[in-house]
Amino acid sequence: MIPVFGFLNSQFGFDLGGAFGQTLVVDGSTNLVNWVPLFTNTVGGIPFHFRDPASAGFPWRFYRARLP
Repeated sequence: MIPVFGFLNSQFGFDLGGAFGQTLVVDGSTNLVNWVPLFTNTVGGIPFHFRDPASAGFPWRFYRARLP
């Protein structure tokens, strides 16, 4: 699998991975203070791609991945 990071079809995205069965949450923020959960997924052993369909509507947006 080729890692993907950046804009594709006007949507920002990146690959994530973790331990099998681990749940990951991706949060988004426009100011690094207030974070909103955007995506939750259970890792299945291979990296998965997170894509933010709303990313084009923000002049900037920050992302973090965390354990719930």
